[in-house]
This record gives sequence, structure tokens and C-alpha cells, in this order.
Amino acid sequence: MTQRRFFLPLVVGMLVLCTATCAVFGLGLLPQALRDRAAARDRGTETAAELAAARARLDEINEAAPDDIAEIEAQIVALGGALPLSIDSAAITRELTDAVAVSGASLQQLVTAAEETDGAYLVARVRLQVVGSYETVELLVAEIAGAPRLYTVDNLVVRPQDQNVLSSPLVADLRLRTFAWGPQA
Repeated sequence: MTQRRFFLPLVVGMLVLCTATCAVFGLGLLPQALRDRAAARDRGTETAAELAAARARLDEINEAAPDDIAEIEAQIVALGGALPLSIDSAAITRELTDAVAVSGASLQQLVTAAEETDGAYLVARVRLQVVGSYETVELLVAEIAGAPRLYTVDNLVVRPQDQNVLSSPLVADLRLRTFAWGPQA
């Protein structure tokens, strides 16, 4: 009986000790808590490092900003200088016929519509129709993009000249706009 009295508290004590030990070490609760705390500390360090890197990048951008703004302003001034003071139909016709000649396409139609006012700008609409191959149409668009006057292509339709012949030359119908400073400029 004495052994039982001694044995029972010993077993209960060992059971409590084992349970506590398993709960803390065996199941990984204590090491996990320590790992969580270390990870939180590390994340704080990484976040501080990332924040410092972001601040350094922001300082670089702020230092470069005046140079970037000056470059943009210079480009705006250069673009403004490229716009003529009036719409000159003869100059438009000359530029576009030169572009067609360089591309190797055949000019079918060139019509310059009356100019319109669009805010501070005068706008002239141009319809250009040419016949040629895909390469000549592509070269024509590149030549128009490189012209001294600013042109925008509003519409470009390319179709075969003869619907029944597969190797037929292409007809390209371009709708362009060109700009000049308006009366309010």
C-alpha cells in the first residue's frame, strides 16, 4: 500500500511533467514561439532596410526631377517650333507627293480639306490614296512620320485593287490631319 501511495503521486507527477515537456518542447510550442519572435524581429529589420532603399531611390528621383522637367520643357518648345504659323496647302501637297515618290507608290488622289480651328490650333484634313505593295504602303507611312510637318494618321484602309486577283496591288486610303498654330496662339 505504501508503494501505491508513493507510486501514484510519482506517476501523476511524471505524467504532468511529460505533458508539460511535450507541450513546450515535444510539440514545438516553445521553439515556435521563439521562432515567431525572431521572424518578427527579422521582418522589422528587412522592412527598415526596404524602407531605407525606397527613400534612397526617392531621393535619386527628386534630384533628377529638375533635369527631367527641363528636358520635357525643351521638347515642348521644339515641338512648338515645328508647328507652322499657318496651313499651307501647297507645302502639304509637296511634302506628301515627295513621300509618295520616295515610297515607290503610285498617287491616285490627294485632297486637302478646308482648315478648322481646334482650340489653339488650326487643323487641316487630308485624304491620300495610293496604289502599291504592302512594303510601299509601309514605307509611305514611315515617310509621312518623318516629314517636317506634324501629321497624324486618323484612318488607314488597305485593300486589294482587284478583289478577284490574289496578287493584285494594294490600294491604301489614308486620312491624315496636320496642324498649325491658330489665331489664339
